[in-house]
Amino acid sequence: MTTRTLNVGDLLLCPHCRRWHPAMRWHTSGTDYTLKMLYFQCKGQMFYAGQEGLESRHETRAAAN
Repeated sequence: MTTRTLNVGDLLLCPHCRRWHPAMRWHTSGTDYTLKMLYFQCKGQMFYAGQEGLESRHETRAAAN
């Protein structure tokens, strides 16, 4: 398993469907903590991925450049 800090656009291995989904920022206002929360979508639902800049909760690949 690859563990690394989580950033916007990184791909996460989904525990629900086992496919790769990009991490995205959802909140546009709020506290510093809230603004660093990242999510991914799977089958029309939003799931928490982790905090930007901290270790990912899921297997992660760097964003493609």
